[in-house]
Amino acid sequence: MDINEHRHLGIIKHPSGETEGMDPRSVDVSLMENLGHKLLPLSKVIREKCLDCSHTAYEVAKCTATQCALRPYRMGTNPFRREPSEAQKVARRANVEKMMAARKALRCATISRLKKFARAVSGAKSGSPQSCHHSSRMMPPPACGRRYL
Repeated sequence: MDINEHRHLGIIKHPSGETEGMDPRSVDVSLMENLGHKLLPLSKVIREKCLDCSHTAYEVAKCTATQCALRPYRMGTNPFRREPSEAQKVARRANVEKMMAARKALRCATISRLKKFARAVSGAKSGSPQSCHHSSRMMPPPACGRRYL
């Protein structure tokens, strides 16, 4: 038997007859996808394994395998995750506000450029730059999907 005969299954078969699974760090992602594996968060992977072991969600919830390393995570969550501190919450809010402001600035700049282009194409005189007010019905909708008033 050829050593490469079972590689399409992610299994290596040695001339001695022993088999071993290929190291997933060295396997091409397409091979894993072909075998039915998909990219999932680890909490979901653990939940799937628990369902495989117990067969039903009801049995997973009632699991009594106290020595199983996956048991604390069986419900698809991490019970050891701490709530963020107030300082972390404030920092997250500040980051979100910064991102929103950057998106708005980009959207305003894009619309301003589109208006300049429309004026240039239509042959209109380009006057002073107009402020961005997102109310022109002639402009395409912004990439974020918001509608104009």
